[in-house]
Amino acid sequence: MLTAYVDESGQEGQEEVIIAGYLGNDKAWERIVPMWKDAIKPRNTLHMKKVRWASPRAKGLLERIGPIPDLCGLTRILGGVRVSDYADLFHPMLVERLVAGYAVALYPLVIGVLNWIPKDERLHIVFEQQTTFAERREEILRVISRQTQFKMPDGTSQLAAWSSKPKETLLEPADALAYTALQKMRDPSSERYKVCSPMMGDGTVVGGFMPKDFVRDMFQFINLMIQHGVKPDIMDRF
Repeated sequence: MLTAYVDESGQEGQEEVIIAGYLGNDKAWERIVPMWKDAIKPRNTLHMKKVRWASPRAKGLLERIGPIPDLCGLTRILGGVRVSDYADLFHPMLVERLVAGYAVALYPLVIGVLNWIPKDERLHIVFEQQTTFAERREEILRVISRQTQFKMPDGTSQLAAWSSKPKETLLEPADALAYTALQKMRDPSSERYKVCSPMMGDGTVVGGFMPKDFVRDMFQFINLMIQHGVKPDIMDRF
């Protein structure tokens, strides 16, 4: 069983939305806790939105925590989308729920990971606890878990489980990575991203951003199917 801890950034707005975090086995997650707690001292917890970015100490903090997930053997995972790339294709009420940026960003994240892990591995995803998109997230993950391409030989889904927890130590690296990826998506030349960039390591991630052309093509295809009375399966576009 592999476990992913993920957090989101930008989900409150109508532009860029990122869901990101790390994937690894139990041993990797056990290793990161003491290393992370030591690196963020004298803080007891770390939330990127509360970092004083004007302080020169912010750069040192990110330089300390950035390499830790790699040292522990964890893998970066990410799903991202820009809502304005497709929002004009839908009624605003649909954008707020059915095709909200958080919901759409789940697909490249979860499907990217399931395509990447070995076929004899199963996946448990732990999300930060939140209520706004919890119901939609549940619907999407149930659909993905039933897909044939993600079944093991005995018919068991590789997507073994998903759950949510309040912000805790194991979710803090995900928070840092999601925040960093959001800054990169908004403006990779910004000073904020330059400070955060140690979290990206060599830039290798499983999953990725959904390009504008792809996401528009996907939703135009779905709208066409609806017009012809066909119940669409968004999975067909991945």
